[in-house]
Amino acid sequence: MTLFHVHKFLNMFLKRKMEREMKKYDIVEKAFHKIKGATGLSDSKEIVKKFIGKEETYNKLLVSIA
Repeated sequence: MTLFHVHKFLNMFLKRKMEREMKKYDIVEKAFHKIKGATGLSDSKEIVKKFIGKEETYNKLLVSIA
C-alpha cells in the first residue's frame, strides 16, 4: 500500500465519520428548535429549568392524590 492509498483511505474514513456526526448534530438541532417553538424559550438552561419544574409539580400532584 502506498502513502497515497493510505491518505485516500483516511480521507474516506474521516469524511464518513464527519457525515455521521453531522447527522447526529442535525437531529439534536431539530429537536432543540421543536422544543424552542413549543416553549417559547431559546436558552437551554431555561428549558431544562422549566422541564424540571413541571416534573416536580407532577410529582407533588401524584403525592397529593395518593
